[in-house]
Parts: sequence; structure tokens; C-alpha cells
Amino acid sequence: MKIKFLLCLLICMPGMLFSQLRIDSLKAALNSSQPDSSKVKTLIRLSDTYQAIKPDSSVFFSKQAISLCKKTDNYSGLADSYNSLGSAYAYAGDNQKSLESYNKAFEIAVSLKLEQTMTISLNNIAYAKE
Repeated sequence: MKIKFLLCLLICMPGMLFSQLRIDSLKAALNSSQPDSSKVKTLIRLSDTYQAIKPDSSVFFSKQAISLCKKTDNYSGLADSYNSLGSAYAYAGDNQKSLESYNKAFEIAVSLKLEQTMTISLNNIAYAKE
């Protein structure tokens, strides 16, 4: 029994440690003086890292990215932020809010002709409708 526990611990521990190191690194980068577009990318990465661990934290960081994008008129970042928020809601189990966020991301991507973001958004919408 102890061997199974230790084996499980050895398998799971590196992943948890890596996630925490990534979170610490991203938070340090967020606190440094960087341009707003870089902060948005860092907030999205933080949100993505937290999705499976703490969906509420993921929602928090996505909303911060959305707020910063609106303040700085960063519309391509806004589309990415809404996709990230949709994923956070999906992990939290709120498919309705997830779908709403993905649709907002898609609308922004269409208006800016961001083909890659349109593709990602449509894929996310299809996944949310399953």
C-alpha cells in the first residue's frame, strides 16, 4: 500500500511542482514593469495555467485581462481574453457563460479579421455545444 502511494506521489509531484513554478514565474512577470500588451499575455497565461487547478482564479485573471484590453483598446488581446475566460468557465462547469465568452471572442475576431482567433473561437464554441 505504501509503495502505491509513493509511486502515485512521484508521478503527480513533478506536474504540481511545475505548475506552481510556472504560476510563480508568471506572477513575478506580472509585477514587473512591462507594456500593457505583455501584461495581457501574462494574465492570459496565468488564467490558462489555473484553469484545471483553480477555475475561479482562472476567471479572475481572464477578467483582469479583459479589463486591461478595454482600457487600452487592445481588441486582438480582448478576443484572446474572452477565449481564455470561456475556457475558465468551461472548467468551472458553467457552459452557458463559457459559450457567451467564446461568442464574444468570435465576434471580435470577425470584426478584426483575425483568422486564427476565429478558428480557435469556433472550435471552442463547437466544444461548448457538445
